[in-house]
Amino acid sequence: MAAHVQTEPAQQDKSPSVLVVDDDVFFRGFVASFLRRRHFEVLETADSQSACDLAAHNHPVVAIVDIVIPERPNTPARTSRNQGIELARRLKQADRSMGVVICSGFPDRSRAVLELAAEGVRGLAYIVKGFRSGPAVLLQAIEEARAGHIMIRSDEPDGATALANQFWARLTAKEQELIGRAMGLIPTLSAREREVAFALAHAQTVQGT
Repeated sequence: MAAHVQTEPAQQDKSPSVLVVDDDVFFRGFVASFLRRRHFEVLETADSQSACDLAAHNHPVVAIVDIVIPERPNTPARTSRNQGIELARRLKQADRSMGVVICSGFPDRSRAVLELAAEGVRGLAYIVKGFRSGPAVLLQAIEEARAGHIMIRSDEPDGATALANQFWARLTAKEQELIGRAMGLIPTLSAREREVAFALAHAQTVQGT
């Protein structure tokens, strides 16, 4: 099996390019076909090493990465290792403007994505493969990642609560106090003030910069 395939010829006025990284050829083909119909240029590969090479030469605006992929061509993926998380970290280090959408067929991997968010990574989305993560959710994830936001869609039991609790536990007592005071003020804000507050929250890193 070829390590990677560039599916569209280079053009002077190219459509936005998306890198799809998944060793499941059927899922990768479905996503690639769906995106081409929406006028994206699509790059495909099955492993982390080839993905880095493709990204370095083609500068995609978004990478869609399976959380369990092989590290190198012609090697098996290890289900116990979140190689896609390490790939996402490498892609963001090389190009901070690139959005990354992480997909998983395992419903228990959101904590690994939270680790990236805790490092200050932005332009990041996480969705679980399956009927709940259909085309509309994928397009939303791409848009959120391109905009520099964080989007986490988890199917884990009480997933949103668990993620919020994990994030809360990382804060200092002073930070928790400030957030508590801010949450208490939200009901007093106008619609425009809420819009500005949420826009600021999207742009904020965990370091507060």
